Amino acid sequence: MEQIKNEVLKYLEMQIRYYKFECVEIFAEKRARFMARALLTLMVLVLVLFLGLTLALYLSELLGSLYKGFGIVSLLFALVTIVGFIIRKPMINFFFRDYLDKNIPS
Repeated sequence: MEQIKNEVLKYLEMQIRYYKFECVEIFAEKRARFMARALLTLMVLVLVLFLGLTLALYLSELLGSLYKGFGIVSLLFALVTIVGFIIRKPMINFFFRDYLDKNIPS
């Protein structure tokens, strides 16, 4: 009887260790995905920043005024932001539905 008890305790201990390792693996995978997305987002933001500066300087040269070039680019970014706010709910619904379609088993 004592041997069965010891075997059951060993089994439970092994199951606990297994689930701990499983949690660590899941956490590591999610962390790696988050870091990759954060790095990609940062790179896209830097790209947009430099493209905006380049466009503003180019327009400034064409128009002969720094204020006009940077003003036009600022208005362009404001317009993109407003359009983003207007279509954010349909966009969220689209991506959420797409996520659910891919991740919920049939």
